[in-house]
Amino acid sequence: MFFRKTENWNLSKFILFLVIIPCVIIWLFPLWNVLVSSTKSVEGSLMSKPWSFSPIDNPLLQFISNIERAMKGSQRGNGIQSAFFNSSLYALSGAIFSIAFAALAAFALVCLPIKGRFPIFIILFSGALFPLQIYLIPLFSLFQKTNMYDRKITLILVYVAICIPFCVFVLRNWFMDIPIEIYEASKIDGASNIQIFLQIFVPLSKAPLVLLFLFQFTWIWNDYIFGTTFARSVNTRSIMALLAAQQNMYSTLGTPTVLASAIITSLPTVFLVFAFKNIFFKGVAFRFSGSSK
Repeated sequence: MFFRKTENWNLSKFILFLVIIPCVIIWLFPLWNVLVSSTKSVEGSLMSKPWSFSPIDNPLLQFISNIERAMKGSQRGNGIQSAFFNSSLYALSGAIFSIAFAALAAFALVCLPIKGRFPIFIILFSGALFPLQIYLIPLFSLFQKTNMYDRKITLILVYVAICIPFCVFVLRNWFMDIPIEIYEASKIDGASNIQIFLQIFVPLSKAPLVLLFLFQFTWIWNDYIFGTTFARSVNTRSIMALLAAQQNMYSTLGTPTVLASAIITSLPTVFLVFAFKNIFFKGVAFRFSGSSK
């Protein structure tokens, strides 16, 4: 009986690997094409297949050259160097401030004696239910009238406001699973609300906080619609808007340089996932289990 179960288990694992390995190959093939194509010159890309290296180029030297061209751009000013720092500012500021404000709001909705806490929560969370496109025209008109158009602070405020509703939803659910007796005992011991929030609730919420930071940072970093609508100049636009500009019909950079730009663009989010991978997987487990226990 034991050997039969072992044979069935080995057969299941073998079938699972037969399914997984082709999926991994299919997923890695486009990534390999991008990496290889970014190591070629324009002439080399025309002389070789997308998945093979160019016979006339040194892959490492040409990749470095493509990165330099991607950062500087062409004469039309579509380099991603300034946009890289702009998106870093938007993503870090938007993620950090939205999570901070949402954490305070979630703590208040769970622990403080506020009348109408659930209707307030519904109003806050409703911001995550509507498509983002409905905000474009009203905000564009507002920024034009108030002379706030094409400014970095404007995009930061937009990203913070857009990210707050989902963060409130996640953190409120997490805080509700923390026993309220902890809050009541801390109040009896003389702790203030801000002390309870910073010294108890925040340390107990590392997993969802990191998960939200990764999600919101990635969303803001990959955003195209707001970075294009509310910014016009190169000094203000996000990296996705400049990356799109490198692909238009007037660009003279070439496909290998654009692909090198795409690789540079993907590095921050990849770095963050690997840097916080342990807490990230705990946060993912929470995301699907819905409990802080």
